[in-house]
Amino acid sequence: CNTLDISSDELPFAGELMQVKSYELAWQPALEKLLKPFAMRLIVPDKYYSKVNKYVNRENLKGRLVYEHVKDIPLVQLGEPGSVHEKLEFNPEQKMYKWVEQQIIIQYSYICLNDEKTLDRYEKAITVSGLIKNRQRHEKDDRPNSNDPGNYVMGWNNEKKRNALLRKRDILSDNISRADDTILRCKNKSKRLQGQFYACSRIAE
Repeated sequence: CNTLDISSDELPFAGELMQVKSYELAWQPALEKLLKPFAMRLIVPDKYYSKVNKYVNRENLKGRLVYEHVKDIPLVQLGEPGSVHEKLEFNPEQKMYKWVEQQIIIQYSYICLNDEKTLDRYEKAITVSGLIKNRQRHEKDDRPNSNDPGNYVMGWNNEKKRNALLRKRDILSDNISRADDTILRCKNKSKRLQGQFYACSRIAE
């Protein structure tokens, strides 16, 4: 954005335009996992498309970037009752929020279930525990840190993520301090034992 002289508001990530509703936060871990690939896509309006292509092709980004060329807003479709769309809200202050909302309705028409008991009734569904069904394919990601709020990518207010990262930093700082204290004690003990060893050696002589 700085190089191309484009406001960052004009090239948002999809995740910046949507977030889990405040009364549906129990669903946030599951929906973050489901929507992360889409949430991390950069949205490129048609008027900036050529400039962005030229820059991305020319530069070594030192990372992975996925972006969407948005020519227009799709025809308005209504979300399916009980689906992911109902758990989310979209930032009306951003120009592209309608496009993001329509993509969620079209691409992520997963029915939200509290448990797996009725999973077989739906082609696409997700449970609050994070079990995702897409026709015959099933997935659940319980890897360490997969539910860490510090890794969340949705929302236009990053206060929760910031607080989570600060808590993690404080824990790591405490661990480092304790490790430093342990190392110091071990060094002091090593010096004492070495001194005792030399003293015993002299007595033995």
